[in-house]
Amino acid sequence: MDSTGLDKSGWVNKKAQVMPSWNPRYLMADPRELRLKYFKERPTDIDTKERGELKLANCTVSVDQTTNDEDIYRFLITTADHRKTFHLEVETQYEMQEWIRVIRLVSDLGVTKSSIVEEQKRPDNDDTFKFSVETLLTRLDTQSTEARRSLDRIAKQKWKAKCRLIELRDEMEEKHRKLRTKQQEMKAQEKSYREDLSQLNQALYVLQQQVRRSNDIQQQVVETFGNNQHPNTSIVDKAKDAVDLCRTLLLNNPNKRLLTTAAKSQPTHHESDEKEKAAKDEDDEEEEETEAVHAVASQVRKSKSKGKSKKKNRARSYSDLTVSKSDVFEDEMSKIIMDTFPQILAASTTATGTGTNDNNNADTDTDTQKNQYEQQNEDVIKIFELYHRYYVEVHLPREMELRKVRTKCEQKYNSLRYVSNKKELARREEDEIDWVMMEMKRAIDRLNKEGVLAPDEKPSKHKKAHKKHEAENTEANHYKPPQNVHRDSSTMIPVLAHRSTWSEASDTIFQLNVARQQQYQATKDLEESLKSRELVKSWYEEKIVAEY
Repeated sequence: MDSTGLDKSGWVNKKAQVMPSWNPRYLMADPRELRLKYFKERPTDIDTKERGELKLANCTVSVDQTTNDEDIYRFLITTADHRKTFHLEVETQYEMQEWIRVIRLVSDLGVTKSSIVEEQKRPDNDDTFKFSVETLLTRLDTQSTEARRSLDRIAKQKWKAKCRLIELRDEMEEKHRKLRTKQQEMKAQEKSYREDLSQLNQALYVLQQQVRRSNDIQQQVVETFGNNQHPNTSIVDKAKDAVDLCRTLLLNNPNKRLLTTAAKSQPTHHESDEKEKAAKDEDDEEEEETEAVHAVASQVRKSKSKGKSKKKNRARSYSDLTVSKSDVFEDEMSKIIMDTFPQILAASTTATGTGTNDNNNADTDTDTQKNQYEQQNEDVIKIFELYHRYYVEVHLPREMELRKVRTKCEQKYNSLRYVSNKKELARREEDEIDWVMMEMKRAIDRLNKEGVLAPDEKPSKHKKAHKKHEAENTEANHYKPPQNVHRDSSTMIPVLAHRSTWSEASDTIFQLNVARQQQYQATKDLEESLKSRELVKSWYEEKIVAEY
C-alpha cells in the first residue's frame, strides 16, 4: 500500500533523461536520508536497489507551466546545485499538491538539520535528526500562529474599512438629500424666472410697438409741418392738417379714444345716425371733422382745469403693459398741437359760419399785430416747442420705460442662465454622488456577504433570518441607485465636486482589495502550515517517537 505520510510513495510518470519519453516509475520519499528514490517496479523488500535518486535538501520544487493541457499535472524538482532535475507527472491535482508538500517539508527538514549541525556543532546522528524534526514542528506552529494573526489583523482592517465606508455613505446620503432640496428650489426659481421673463418680453414687445408708432407719428407730423409745396399755406393750416392726419391715423388704430370722446360730447341722436352720415356728401364730412376737432379742443380745456402735469406724467409699470393695448399717441399729439395753436378753433369756427377762406383771415389778423418775419420766427419756435413738448411728455417716458424693461429683461435672462447653469452643475453633482454611492454600496454589500459586521449589527443564527435582516437593512439604510440609469465601472463619471470623499472612498476600497489578497494568501498559508504540521507530527509520532 502506498504511504501518504512524510515518507510518501506512489506511482508517477517520469520523463527520461536521454529519450524524451514519459515512463511509469515508483517514487518514494526518504526523510531520514533526505532523498527521493524511484524504482522501475514497486519494491517488495527494503534492501531493493533503487534505479535512481535525488537529494532533497534545499531543493526547489515547482509546477511545470510549459503544458497547456488542463488534464495534465506535471511538476519538476531541482537539486540545490542545479545539476539534476526530475520531471514528474501525476493523474490528479490533489496528488500533485501532496507530492509538492512532502518534498518541500523534506527539503526544509534537510535545511534545518544542516543549520543545527553547523551552528550548534552537533554530530549527525539520530538525536540531531529528532531535534531537527521538533524544530521544524515549532517553525510550522509559528507560521500558523502568524497566519492567524494576519487574518485577525485583516479582519479588523476590513471592519474599520466598512465602518468608514458606512460613515462616508451616510455623509453622501445627507449631501444627496440637501442637493435634491436645492434642485427643487432652483427648479421653482427657474420657473418663476421664466414666467417673469415671459411677462417682460410681452411688455417689451408692447413698448417697442408703442415707441415705433410714436416715431412714425412724429415723422409724419414733421413732414406735414415741413411741407412747402404751397407757400401761401399758413402755419395754422399746417397745424390743422396735422390734426387731421392724427385723426386719420387714429381711425386705423384699434384703440380709438378720440372717436369715443367725440361721441360722448355729441348728443345721443348722432350715435344712431352714424351710418347715414357716411353716405352724405363732402360738406357733411367736413362738418364731422370740425365737430371732432371741437371735441378734442374741449377735452384739452378740461384737462387744463384738472391739472395738466398729472395727466401727462402718469406713472406706468411693465406689468400694466402686458395687456395687448397701446396708448393712442395720435390723441396726445392732437392735444399738444391744439394747445400750441389755439387759432385752429377760431379758424374752424369761421369756416363753419361763413364758409370763407381761412388763409386770408389768418394773414389779415397777423398783419395787424406783427410783421411777417417775426410771425415766421414765432411759428418756428412754436413748432420746435411742440416737438420738444411731445418728445418730453409723451415719447421720452415711453422710451425710458422701454429701456427700463429691456434692462429688466436682460437681468432676468442672466439670472435665468445663472440658475440654469447651477441646475446643470447640480445635476452633474448628483450623477457624481450616485456613482460614488453606488461604488460604496457595492463594497459594503460585498463586505456583508463576507460576514464583516458593522458596530451596530449583530450576527444572525439562522440563514433565513440573516437574509431577511440583510434585506431589511438594505431597504432601510442602504442607498438605492436610479432604476432607469445604467451606471457601472465602464461608464465611470469624472468626480469633481466630491473629489476628497471619492478619493478616501476609493483608497479604502483599494485597501480592501489588497486586504482580500492578503487574506487569501494568509488563509492559504494557514491551511498549508496546518496540513504540513499534521503531516510531520503524525509521521514523527509514528516513526520517530515509537522507535525511542
